[in-house]
Amino acid sequence: MRFGEYLVAEGRLREEQLTRALAEQKRRQIPLGLLAIHSGLMRPEQVHRVLRTQCRRRAWRRFGDLAVELDLIDSGALDVLLRKQAGSRPRLGELLVDESMVGAEELPGLLDDYHATQLTPRWQTALA
Repeated sequence: MRFGEYLVAEGRLREEQLTRALAEQKRRQIPLGLLAIHSGLMRPEQVHRVLRTQCRRRAWRRFGDLAVELDLIDSGALDVLLRKQAGSRPRLGELLVDESMVGAEELPGLLDDYHATQLTPRWQTALA
């Protein structure tokens, strides 16, 4: 169970609040094409080529998959870019505080409670 799902299950957030927060989290992450340019892995015209190809195709393809298919980057470079992109996304807890859905003073306790629920029965058995 992920942190947002835990908050909904515990009644701390409503489903629509979580949906809104996750959309905002995604909106705030740096686009893969921009990361590719800033990392020196693609030139602006290559990024535009991928974007144009995305627009022309009937079946939508993810930017990174299409860049690999067009032989503009390799799968290793895509992995690097995806890790950088994931690192650019704000953490859900920080976002919930920013959006006043959770108080800054209560976030650490919520995270502690969430992490406590993540112990598997095998761990609990091994610790006994």
